Amino acid sequence: MESKCGFGGASEAIVDGYNGFATRNDAEALAESALQVFSDDLLAARLSEGAVVTARQFGPEAMASRVLDVYREAMNAPRLQREVQLVRG
Repeated sequence: MESKCGFGGASEAIVDGYNGFATRNDAEALAESALQVFSDDLLAARLSEGAVVTARQFGPEAMASRVLDVYREAMNAPRLQREVQLVRG
């Protein structure tokens, strides 16, 4: 569960109803969402499955791959290619 407080990486990862709940930033809303999950085994299982899939998308291997993709893209940018040619002469 994530509170809608407007900061942090959780807002990138939480998909309301798929891998958690996006709740208001107050104790009552958090308690409501928690009680929903605790009282519904199917909901808890579905959220757990979604959380596992999401965790893989944000795991170290996936994040490293994304960083490498950004570096590769930067290395192939036309401006950088021109600069490298200028440096090499």
